[in-house]
Amino acid sequence: MNLTPRSESLARWYEAELHVLFTRLSNPADRPLPTEEEIDDFEPVDADLDAVIRDHLELHLGAPNGTSHDTRGPVPIDVALTEPADRRPWGACCTVGASARAMPTADADSRDSSRYVELFLRLPKSAFRYWESVVLEPFDDLFEAVIDALGELGRLPHEQRVGYRTPQIVATPDMSPLVAGLPFAGVLLRDASTGTVPVPELAMPGGGTVTFLTVTFLHPSEIRALSGPDRVRAATRLAKRGVDELLAPEREPVL
Repeated sequence: MNLTPRSESLARWYEAELHVLFTRLSNPADRPLPTEEEIDDFEPVDADLDAVIRDHLELHLGAPNGTSHDTRGPVPIDVALTEPADRRPWGACCTVGASARAMPTADADSRDSSRYVELFLRLPKSAFRYWESVVLEPFDDLFEAVIDALGELGRLPHEQRVGYRTPQIVATPDMSPLVAGLPFAGVLLRDASTGTVPVPELAMPGGGTVTFLTVTFLHPSEIRALSGPDRVRAATRLAKRGVDELLAPEREPVL
């Protein structure tokens, strides 16, 4: 089998141990309204961190021109939004604030883990609503749920005291939809520095390095294949079919 450079890279990743975390994400509809005390104690994403990450994103994903603000805490995590452009027929959303704290159990000495991460995925142009070429209301309920899920994935290591180690799968225990309305049971997290749209690591002014992870939605059969003994071949097939962090809600299973 002749492999492209990208699929060769995937194959090398999957020669190492694949990490799988089974969990469920918080549903916004189930969240109680914050109390007055919680509102008073809430601290937004650090302004300096926000600015540094947005400047970095602008170089690689386009200038963020919208924000979904977190109102939960105790680790505030916003999601920055980038609209499609003439030469970039897709938008993107990226967590801002997940890297404010180190992941609790990440192994800083392992080349497959990073102590500080932000997550991103790309959105199709169809996710945006337009009127005379101007975005009026970027997302419908389905894509709003995707953005919320991205924020929850950024918050998960801090709430559950786990660390992401790429390649990392996060999936529901019973392979039910991770996000209501989508057929995908989980996501694959990978180092974005060698992805379809590369986003390199970011050296922070105060020390430390932020690694950006792509978020690729997966069908149950794909999760099983990537978790099985023939995961290198499965990863190569996904790469050859162009399955990556660009969300395609109606995508059929590849494996």
